[in-house]
Amino acid sequence: MFALSFGHGSFNYPASEQFITLVIAPKTGYSSADDFLTKAFAFLNTDDDFRDDWDEIRQRRCDTPASSEDISELQARFAAMNEKISVLHDPVLSAVHLVRPQWNEVYMLLETASEYIFYLWGTTA
Repeated sequence: MFALSFGHGSFNYPASEQFITLVIAPKTGYSSADDFLTKAFAFLNTDDDFRDDWDEIRQRRCDTPASSEDISELQARFAAMNEKISVLHDPVLSAVHLVRPQWNEVYMLLETASEYIFYLWGTTA
């Protein structure tokens, strides 16, 4: 399991105040997506730079299926970093919103053929 955090300086327009946090792990190490998410939140809380109130996200959890438009928006956010960071990933097989998307935050759980991915996009603007 590993976590990545891309701050506003990672984006083509750093004044945008966006950020993306990812936790990625092979599916083989987890009994389910839920097991991955539990361990991902615990993992994030082991470091001050990633620590947050992940229990609050778990309490707000809704697991609403993400649409193809939601996946396209996720890919557009990765593309908004393409002058600084290139992102390549396997096709997304399934995706759910962990909590209802807000204008300033999107929490998703993605599944590819071989990985689980926790995705958080947010902005402070």
